[in-house]
Amino acid sequence: MAAIDWHFTHWMAKPVAFVSYGGMSGGRHAVLHLENVLSELHAVTSRHGRGLPVTPL
Repeated sequence: MAAIDWHFTHWMAKPVAFVSYGGMSGGRHAVLHLENVLSELHAVTSRHGRGLPVTPL
């Protein structure tokens, strides 16, 4: 988070896509948080997400 906040001018009008791992247990929650942060920095966030499910070993 600190790196995103520190370089906030680099995110303006940049397209951003997310890939998460962990399903709703963690990955999707992290993406939702980052979407909010980056949209406040005027980055263009993708509304289409791709998640990788957790598979048991």
